[in-house]
Amino acid sequence: ERYQNIKDFALDLKNLRLQLNFDSLDTNPPRLIKTVELTEDEKNEHKTLIQKIQSLGIKTNKQSLPTNTVSNRFGGWFLPTIAVAAIGFIALTMWLHLPLYRSSSDPVFQSIQVTGETNDGKAQLATISPDGKFIAFVDTQNGITQLVVRQLLNESVVPIVPSNGKVFFQPIFSPDGAFIYYVLVDKGVGTLYQIPTLGGQIKEIAVDVDTKAGISSDGKQIAFIRHDSTNGGDTILIANKDGTNPYPFMTTAEAGFDKFSEVAWSPDNEKLVLGVFKNTGKAVENMQLATIELKSKEFKIISPQDWYDLRCFEWLNKDKGMIFIGKAGLSEAKQIWHLAYPGGELRQITNDTSDYESLSVSEDGQKLIATKVDIISSFWSYEPNTQDLKQITGESKTLQGNMGFSQQPDGKILYVKSIGKEINIFSMDEDGKNEKQLTSDAGFNSNPVAAPDGKHIVFTSNRKGSYSIWRMNADGSNPVQLTDVQNGVDMQIQITGDGQAVFFVRQKSDGSKSKLMKVAIEGGEVFPLFPDSQLPNLVPKISPDGKFLAYREYKINDNPSNVVSAIKIAGLNENNEVEKSGSKTEIDLHTEFQWSPDGKSLIFVKRGGVSNLWEINLADRKEKPLTNLNSGVISHFKWSHDGKKLFIVRGIVNSDLVLIKDSRKNL
Repeated sequence: ERYQNIKDFALDLKNLRLQLNFDSLDTNPPRLIKTVELTEDEKNEHKTLIQKIQSLGIKTNKQSLPTNTVSNRFGGWFLPTIAVAAIGFIALTMWLHLPLYRSSSDPVFQSIQVTGETNDGKAQLATISPDGKFIAFVDTQNGITQLVVRQLLNESVVPIVPSNGKVFFQPIFSPDGAFIYYVLVDKGVGTLYQIPTLGGQIKEIAVDVDTKAGISSDGKQIAFIRHDSTNGGDTILIANKDGTNPYPFMTTAEAGFDKFSEVAWSPDNEKLVLGVFKNTGKAVENMQLATIELKSKEFKIISPQDWYDLRCFEWLNKDKGMIFIGKAGLSEAKQIWHLAYPGGELRQITNDTSDYESLSVSEDGQKLIATKVDIISSFWSYEPNTQDLKQITGESKTLQGNMGFSQQPDGKILYVKSIGKEINIFSMDEDGKNEKQLTSDAGFNSNPVAAPDGKHIVFTSNRKGSYSIWRMNADGSNPVQLTDVQNGVDMQIQITGDGQAVFFVRQKSDGSKSKLMKVAIEGGEVFPLFPDSQLPNLVPKISPDGKFLAYREYKINDNPSNVVSAIKIAGLNENNEVEKSGSKTEIDLHTEFQWSPDGKSLIFVKRGGVSNLWEINLADRKEKPLTNLNSGVISHFKWSHDGKKLFIVRGIVNSDLVLIKDSRKNL
């Protein structure tokens, strides 16, 4: 066999070198993998694909190729060489052109073969190499999170980048498979890096990157999105593959939208695909799928479907359209979809109860690696003095407590969980018994906070369209709207110690700077707490004695890598106004926090492979651990009214990789 050009020859040599290098590091034998083939009908059931893989045995779908030769087909007759050549030429021509005729009518991933690539719940954010032989993903083992590379069908991994407490975005391979691009987020700022596929020298590519990068099919350019947290809006930036010559290609203001999501290049490098959002006053955000022509900058909505979430766009070659992850509504699961392009036909590839958080497709469009996630949460109580840890509620996929909880003066716990297509507020006793639903048939309700006198509950709801602040009686009756935000969200509620005012955060839909606001608990005019501040501020926390306000403030300098994020503490006067003397102190914290019962410390979440609570003393800034949990993630926590124990919402995030193959017989 002869190569058509030297590029194909070089690519094969490079793949061989990678495989030899990887094999030299491998110490484990290949594993046996359970595989199941699913048709379109078999996908539409409640069992997850992971459950199908675990419950079924190995099923192979191999077919032997025909073994007939010229001699046995024709009884040994001799054909002249030129006739054989002519027949071969005709057959080759038909085979080369056959995909062109079947591409528009033969749906991709109509019948799929699914393989579980991991089963320990620790793998996430996977990407597959263009040749489909390697996968890179973020793995957490023994509390250490790192970016690793692995061959398919082999469990041995090669660690290449540790997280060091930072957050990864989904990595991507370069088109030739030689490099991996990844983003690490530190203190709210993402930095894009490049590293050889099996590890080596790391190169910084770009700073202030707010999405995973997209790379052109020729490997010459990258694209990503940068958010302006001060003025609002997003910008698509395009740069050379090494990060040089970056330029703002288009802003949301120029395009007439409020937000952009991540971008991906078309195979011909002539357009980008992305998710776009424009506030229309609907209760649920509506994102749409769009393309941008790189030469003309023409925008085009390519699907009429509205989405709550859109991500992980993967173009397919040969006019096969694109694959992506979409969430049709807040109560729906994130699933994998296919969109015919330019035809526009939309088809769901997966249909189960788990969420898909990432996906990546090989260059030939036959292999798809996806990250499948299940989040399970439960309530716990913990007494620091006795170290007594108790589980209050069973594990549930209803996201109980993940969107806020608090305690009423009578001891009942207010919390949020999802039921069907709604999110509602419930109450229960401290031991988890006597659950009572307080809201119903009213959209999405979250962040319940009990007033000090126990008569009212203040919460966020979108029952009238926008997410505004509402008040209701302790039994859920007589709801009253306190704010009416336009093109934004009111959230993160705190009630002052005297019960007269409500502090909250207002965030506009275009992503501009967030502001701390105040409204009387009886309603009326809304005021900013810091009218002269030009900086984003959020997460208000009022001290137990009602005399101080702790909040988070972000300051972005001209250099986007110099982001100052700190907890500031200001005094409050008897009218619940911030004292003009300004900040009392400043603390370098970047996670969820609460006041200690005596107001002398802040309690915060220290994250790693396992979440634990720590305490920082405001006087000497010394830190000490408060809990010693060995599993799970802490999403929220609150002190009991008597200050003797903590209520904690602990979550278990099971994230595994699945390999989905297009098992059409005529591929």
